[in-house]
Amino acid sequence: MINGDTINQKLAAKAGLIQTLLDSKSDNRNTIERIYLAALSRYPSDEEIRTLSQAMDTASARGGPDSPRRPVLEDLAWAVLTGREFLFNH
Repeated sequence: MINGDTINQKLAAKAGLIQTLLDSKSDNRNTIERIYLAALSRYPSDEEIRTLSQAMDTASARGGPDSPRRPVLEDLAWAVLTGREFLFNH
């Protein structure tokens, strides 16, 4: 499941959560909260928001000002879905 195409296809879906977040121009905090609620049924801690926001900003900056945000959001969602908490609790 983790290395298969199933998760990647769902994350890339044009009618999925990632596209909804992109269309709404959601900020980092709201994006992280929405992904956590969808996958883990809980809000992220302040530390998780801080750490992930910094990682998202760094990843976006590496791609330059015209870099699409989709890969960053897909990577974040993939990380949450393949993390220990999701695998063992959900």
